[in-house]
Amino acid sequence: MFDRIVTNLFLLADCFTRFSIFDSPRFAAFHARAVARRAARPELPLPEIGTAQASRDQALKLYGRHPLVIRGALTQADSVQHWNDPQWWMQRYSDERVLCTSPTDTGGFKLSEFFGSQRKLYVQGATALFEHRPELKNMVENEVTRRVAPGKEGAPPIFYQLFMGWKNQGSTVHCAIGLNVFRQIAGRKRWYFFPPSQTPYVFPKLYDSGFSATSRTVQHHARGTGVPWFDKLERYSTVLEPGDVLIVPPWWWHCVENEAGDDDLVIGVATRYGSAKAAIRADFFKSMVSVIKARAMRKQHKDGELTSLQAALAFEAKLTGNRNETAQQLTLHSDQQAAAA
Repeated sequence: MFDRIVTNLFLLADCFTRFSIFDSPRFAAFHARAVARRAARPELPLPEIGTAQASRDQALKLYGRHPLVIRGALTQADSVQHWNDPQWWMQRYSDERVLCTSPTDTGGFKLSEFFGSQRKLYVQGATALFEHRPELKNMVENEVTRRVAPGKEGAPPIFYQLFMGWKNQGSTVHCAIGLNVFRQIAGRKRWYFFPPSQTPYVFPKLYDSGFSATSRTVQHHARGTGVPWFDKLERYSTVLEPGDVLIVPPWWWHCVENEAGDDDLVIGVATRYGSAKAAIRADFFKSMVSVIKARAMRKQHKDGELTSLQAALAFEAKLTGNRNETAQQLTLHSDQQAAAA
């Protein structure tokens, strides 16, 4: 509890003053002492169930409490059958612009540029594509995904986000307020999860928007060793296969790495839902910071209701701002080592 209180005080200063937690020798020293007191602990498997056990009641009980894998929920979906073929994308959507990251930049690129980038680009959180091309939404939905969706039964997500890349691409440890029902479409993706109680030990930072957070924690990955405290964190792991669905509760820290052959695409679709109850249950402190930040932003922007496309573009702009704020800290690329603090 002491570590959590002290960390939250540092986070408050980082959010509302000119203090920078990532640049603070005091917090670095506090963090070093906190992780030094912890022993290494084993990695635990993430709970998983089959499609037949994926009832709505069970899913609703888990929201805000623990991640869960539903194996094979989308195996027969059109997306799983077709999206792993680059030609399928090029014939239909080559001129569509999508949000990408590279080892040095974040911005919009045409899908033709992504496929011609010699695996330097990673489509990471592209949202507007699904508003331009709503038929893509239907390709990642079925009876199971609608059954386990949070909120009112059958209600659509706030956003769909495309993640498409290559072997060893991924992200370092981060978290967000939204509830995510993630669909694995092509390739394999390794995930690690850390409960909100691990916040003091991941070396955290809340982004300026208050809706998401990053950290100095880098996982062990195919091209390098992670931070020294990684094995001291309470953590769960799983590897998603095409057709699997993953429920990610609010504020659970997580990181990912693509696993595939050298020429194979790895594709996933995140669907974001708002659930104040689940967010508060998971992490009251971060949720309250988000509320304060949201109220401040509403006072600054009184432009009325946004269309779904405008909202998607605004969301992509926030993602870009987040990544620029921490100098690509969130992105782990196949041809560069993730920088540990």
